[in-house]
Amino acid sequence: MTSPPDTGDDLLGALVRTAPTGVVVFDRDGVISLVNPSALDMLIRFARSADTGNLFRLFGDALPNLRSAVQDAPANPAPVAEYAGLSPVGDTSGACVIDMTVHWLGNATFVAHLDDRSESQALSGALSRLERQFRALVEGSPDLSVIAASHDGAIETWDGASTRMFGYRDDEIVGRPVADLFSPVDFGDLGSSGPLDTRTLHVRHRLDKARESGWHGDAGWLLRKDGDRFWANSLINTHPGDPGGGFTVVLRDLTGRADAPDRLREMDTADLLTGVANRRHFLAAAASEHTRWRRYGAPLSLLMAEIDGFDVTPTDQDRSAALTRTATVCRRLVREVDLVARLDGPTIVILLPSTPLDGARVIAERIRAAMEDAAGGSTRGTVTSTVSIGAAELGQRGSLYDLLATAETAMNQAREAGGNRVVGGAD
Repeated sequence: MTSPPDTGDDLLGALVRTAPTGVVVFDRDGVISLVNPSALDMLIRFARSADTGNLFRLFGDALPNLRSAVQDAPANPAPVAEYAGLSPVGDTSGACVIDMTVHWLGNATFVAHLDDRSESQALSGALSRLERQFRALVEGSPDLSVIAASHDGAIETWDGASTRMFGYRDDEIVGRPVADLFSPVDFGDLGSSGPLDTRTLHVRHRLDKARESGWHGDAGWLLRKDGDRFWANSLINTHPGDPGGGFTVVLRDLTGRADAPDRLREMDTADLLTGVANRRHFLAAAASEHTRWRRYGAPLSLLMAEIDGFDVTPTDQDRSAALTRTATVCRRLVREVDLVARLDGPTIVILLPSTPLDGARVIAERIRAAMEDAAGGSTRGTVTSTVSIGAAELGQRGSLYDLLATAETAMNQAREAGGNRVVGGAD
């Protein structure tokens, strides 16, 4: 037995039922002949009674001119009427918001396409309220500034809070590198190539770290327009949904705190989590040792260590405990003249003045063995781990950046080989 051929009404009904948006088919008098479930759900919200059979009565209050627009419509494919942001009368909260477009199908038949924007409207409203609240918080906080920056670190937005903090007007600072807000630090001859200064390199390094993990936090000296410097926390966040790859930079001035003098002295040199030297103090000390190395030729080596399995450690508290324990072991097993520092995230570095590569390997092996013993003897609930260590010695024409790069390469090789080992090389 063969199936009867589809009529035009059958095809229209199939299209209406399978349409991804709300569809209503009606005549010049507004009488509805076809409606799909999506549209029916929206129509019920506008109905003032149980009668949902006539489009004009359903939208009579919200669209009093709909009837005349349909009955006077010319016979052409252009939209008969387009309405945006429709809500039932009395709905001041915007709980129901739809867009509607009416087309003529032929003869006395019309179709209305309904698009439910209630959720997007509610989300937009919530985001707008949050933005207003956040902006009010920032504008009302004398110690807080939020800046948008482009993918290459150029300042894109500047508000009143930022002007109060730094003294620049927006027309003086927008477009300039965000690195201009950071105070220059004398790191000596770091062996950098080209015209980039150390603060530009420092900020670029932080932007790269933020791209890798989504954010990067640090504390350091910032610089006002009048030359006054102040200590601040800085947090750089990426925008995952931004095709341009921009950043948000949140800055908080810490100098107004009651314990500011003591805290500033501590934060200028020490990592607040582990108690060892921070990145800034390490670079300054390394620059001094680099100058000494060039003058006297004494060997200079570096160890770089990372905790094995740090990325899969269950909680932030566990990661912090493992990092603090590693820093403590390193500090206990080196000489007083050596400098232990936290470089970034899970990375610990040890600067070894007057030490050749062979001597650096010996120290690295002591640290590795001590961490292995601690991991083997750990009790339940104690987070311990082994470490991968890279060792490097400064070459005849090398820079500190070369030394860091060589140690990092060796450390990555140790990690890729299974961890819990020392790999050494010369730049």
